[in-house]
Amino acid sequence: MDKKNSVKGVLKGIWHFIWEEDSVWSWIVNIILAFLIIKFLFYPAIGLALGTSHPIVAVISESMEHKTTPACMEVDSSHNCIQYYPGVYVLCNTTFRQQYKVTDELFWESCGSFYLQHNITQAEFEKFPFSRGFNKGDLIILRGKKPADIRVGDIVVYSAGNFEPIIHRVVAINATFVPEQNKTAYYFTTKGDHNPDSIIHDLNFPQENVLGAGLFRIPYLGYIKIWFVDYLLTPIIKNTRLANQK
Repeated sequence: MDKKNSVKGVLKGIWHFIWEEDSVWSWIVNIILAFLIIKFLFYPAIGLALGTSHPIVAVISESMEHKTTPACMEVDSSHNCIQYYPGVYVLCNTTFRQQYKVTDELFWESCGSFYLQHNITQAEFEKFPFSRGFNKGDLIILRGKKPADIRVGDIVVYSAGNFEPIIHRVVAINATFVPEQNKTAYYFTTKGDHNPDSIIHDLNFPQENVLGAGLFRIPYLGYIKIWFVDYLLTPIIKNTRLANQK
């Protein structure tokens, strides 16, 4: 009986420490528990329900924004802009001397020539999913989609080798029949709505690289990951590398 009471006392103490105590260590344990629950229970469950290994992604760049943004002069090794041209703003191939609110018409005037070259009209573009793009810091919920069901205009997330997964819009699909496997292989070309052209990773990548298709967005929540990487993870990695070099 004493042993049973002892175990109950320990469990009550742990419960009190985690859920009721207001100490720094209790907060740290709560954060660790939340991370473990999200990573190993919530995230896989959502992925299973939506049919993808990557059900939630944070938007970490401005490449899909329908905004006039400061023109970048210099980027770092992670392709983050570290220096801007003063008083110069861009959207696709168009340069501005001040920032403007981007309407559908201004977006098409600035970016439409690329899509017309890919036989995409303004009327067709405006019917695409996420036709007004999305912003850095948004959280995008994804679902699995068979390669044969992906259409021009869809938003997809794809693996880009050693880089973070990229989330861009499909602008071309190349379907090739493979006799040896008796099936059709799909290759996709994408582009960020804000970018002047497709980047090298966007070009004709295989269906195996596709991680999911955009379902809906939650504004701002992606900044949690961005801040975690920028202000916690990146400094730790840099300090570790410096320590190893000594």
